[in-house]
Amino acid sequence: MSIDFDVAVIGAGVVGLATARALAKVGKKVIVLESNEAIGQGTSSRNSGVIHAGIYYDKNSLKAKTCVRGRNLLYEYLLKYKIRHKKIGKLIVASHANSSQLEKLFFKGVENGVEELKIVEKQYLESSIPDVQADLAIHSPVSGIVDAHGFMQSLTGEIQDHGGDVARLSKFISAKQSKGNGRGWNIYVSCGGLDSERIVISSHWLINSAGLFAEHIATRIEGMPEKKIPITYFTKGNYFAVSGYCPFNTLIYPLPESGGLGTHLTLDLGNQALLGPDVEPISLDKNVLDSDQPFDYSILETKKFKFYENTVKWWPSLKIDQLQPAYSGIRPKLNRVTEKPADFIIQNSIENDITGLINLFGIESPGLTASLAIAEIIESYITKY
Repeated sequence: MSIDFDVAVIGAGVVGLATARALAKVGKKVIVLESNEAIGQGTSSRNSGVIHAGIYYDKNSLKAKTCVRGRNLLYEYLLKYKIRHKKIGKLIVASHANSSQLEKLFFKGVENGVEELKIVEKQYLESSIPDVQADLAIHSPVSGIVDAHGFMQSLTGEIQDHGGDVARLSKFISAKQSKGNGRGWNIYVSCGGLDSERIVISSHWLINSAGLFAEHIATRIEGMPEKKIPITYFTKGNYFAVSGYCPFNTLIYPLPESGGLGTHLTLDLGNQALLGPDVEPISLDKNVLDSDQPFDYSILETKKFKFYENTVKWWPSLKIDQLQPAYSGIRPKLNRVTEKPADFIIQNSIENDITGLINLFGIESPGLTASLAIAEIIESYITKY
């Protein structure tokens, strides 16, 4: 059985769906291959749900450019399609002892083009958010929260409206370059779960947007140079819900820590307060990536002591009994947590030396915010070539 497409996208996370939607809108015949029963079951649904401003990333990096551009595109999209979100702003808090680090972060955000950033002093914090214990903070009014699943459902609907398809329970097995005239791929897919049928589809373009599995998928693409496949360092982030009264109506972050943005307070759209994520490097036998449940998402309740210790520094009225395990997520980092964070990799067919192939590696935070901008880059490239 063979079905022909212009573009096959591996992975129905937020970036894969955004990319497929952008390509479908310009007339490409698109299919998204998703191994799970539902869309967005990986990193896309196991994060803070935050719309980031673009403060943390190196100037001119892909993370900086796609976060700032993506944020603007995302807010426009959410308003147009009436998807739940709130622009509740964010504070990054610090003590006087860390003021130079905070100021450096502030100027990084300004360099990246983040609008409306300002540094606020203790007097402002005491009057507007008295439960926060800090000497100064970066205030980012453009940060917010979003219904990530609602966003992904909307993207899926648009793909289908423009003639594309999202094929669930369709697991990528391998891809081989088509023989004979013209470029393209024969893509081997296992469909239907337990009693799976193996089919072959053909596509001019193949986009590896498999998130946590991008490295694993790349090894199964014929001709993909091993030296062009970066190592993935899986990092777990745990979240704890805060029961009882929460005095905050904005996001509150400490200064960034090694491997992450620090254990911060977020609010979901139901005003449930959450703390997290922490940074927990995990070792994983790459052979288990083909199993149905390769990752352990359970949370040790004893972790709440460390969460409490980190949070009570800036929220002194917090009680440890308020913390309850909520959920966890895994991030596909391209560097160890002790190293400088790596940038996104959007590896086009010029960079990987293979016609008709685009790989996306290391798409973690701020991937949700950046998704529409990443899709814009890929759509522009495919349309050009």
